Amino acid sequence: MSRAVISEQRNMAGLKRHEERLTFGKSLKTELISALLVLYAGLMLVALYETGTAIQLPLSLALATSIFIFGFFGVKLAPLSLLPRYALILYSLPFIHLFESLFTSGIEYSNFIWGLTQNPYNRDIEIVKRLAMVATVGLSGLVTGFSIARFITLPKTRVSVSTWSLKPAPFIFIAALSVGFSWLYSPADTIMTASYTKSASIISSLGINFNAAWLLSYQLAALLLIDSQAETNPSTKRWKLAVTFGAAFVIVVWFQFMRGDRECIGLIFAFAALLMANSGKKMGKQSIISIAGLALIVAAAQVIGFYRESIATYGFSNALKLTRPHFLSGTWTAALMTPLSVVGDFYYGLMKPLWGQTYVDYYLSLSPGFITQLFGTDRPIEGTHGPAWAMRYGLGGTDIMVVPFMNFKSAGLFIFMTIYGALFGKLERAATHDGVGARFMFATIFIIGPFWFWYGDMYIVRALMGFLLIMMLYLLLPKASPAQYRVRRPLNGE
Repeated sequence: MSRAVISEQRNMAGLKRHEERLTFGKSLKTELISALLVLYAGLMLVALYETGTAIQLPLSLALATSIFIFGFFGVKLAPLSLLPRYALILYSLPFIHLFESLFTSGIEYSNFIWGLTQNPYNRDIEIVKRLAMVATVGLSGLVTGFSIARFITLPKTRVSVSTWSLKPAPFIFIAALSVGFSWLYSPADTIMTASYTKSASIISSLGINFNAAWLLSYQLAALLLIDSQAETNPSTKRWKLAVTFGAAFVIVVWFQFMRGDRECIGLIFAFAALLMANSGKKMGKQSIISIAGLALIVAAAQVIGFYRESIATYGFSNALKLTRPHFLSGTWTAALMTPLSVVGDFYYGLMKPLWGQTYVDYYLSLSPGFITQLFGTDRPIEGTHGPAWAMRYGLGGTDIMVVPFMNFKSAGLFIFMTIYGALFGKLERAATHDGVGARFMFATIFIIGPFWFWYGDMYIVRALMGFLLIMMLYLLLPKASPAQYRVRRPLNGE
């Protein structure tokens, strides 16, 4: 090859790199301007809300929709940005019912609102308007946090990655623990033989307060997949993956769906996210198939939720005739009642800011239930008392926005959601490296996400405690020698 041809190729490559930098710079500038607009919108809503000014419901919902679209499609933290998008969906899903208020004539006279029995608060359009404003404040904070992670933690173009995997015996031990914890937690009967609420688990029948057994089970299952992905020996990798998916199948189908439980949805999301993130590619055929499979599983979980009480009583065919599924309603619908309650209570002067007391109670409730049970003490936050019991129209649990709002009003909500968003973005970036700790934390957030966002902060506290416990166990178990290799990372995270 002549020097002229080589020189021309180098020039073309240099020109291409220059064009990529220019395109990247323009894209970054557009993202920055959009992020500043989201920040401005959030702060303006905080100021309006705290001064007692309510904007019209259509305007709040239009603003929330715009912010959601920018956060979902505009903030690029990784090839797929799985965790930020997951967090956006979990946060926003309860508030989809607010759009129904735009098309419901005579809302104050409706018997059913948002798929639930009406109450004085969701019939009051002034409260609904303020709820939409507060929800948009939290959404703007979440997306602002994504942008902070985007501009502060720029990815490296090339990194060194060390990976090691468990030896066969400890791997099987982790798999047995995972299935065993699910067995202890699951109801003794299937929904074919007993109604969902009438069958007790083995652990509860023994009088042991260890409700985190399911969480540890799913975290251990996620660790199995992470370890299998890190395995460098092809034959060992195959049997590890077979054991991992076999254990997951038993947990999801036999100990969850067949028992009428659906806690495993987070585990399924975690598995899908780990598989998609491991590919390191943009949305491709594998990702589309994974998303389609997830949609079917979520639909199946919804159907199980509708029929789990009636199949054992009426039989399968009769239960199908008696109950009609409503796929737009679910756990997130009940979660919506909690922000509605606190916004309404503040509107009528029935609630005052707690100024951090709930977070003190969180600290005092860190001890596992079986330990406090052993010593005969009671935690400030239990199944029978805590923030969920302060909800006027709650149906159990508290939405992620409730506790920051109860303690520090809309400004506190914006700050907390910004912090969460920045942490999600940082974790998304860290999980693109193959370090076990980062990937395990990534999976843990996917596992606990629906519970944290719709039931309360103590779930993420328990998940973090489980993360530390399992990571200590993992570090102590014998492993094969690590392999080191280099991975190229695109400059723009795509």
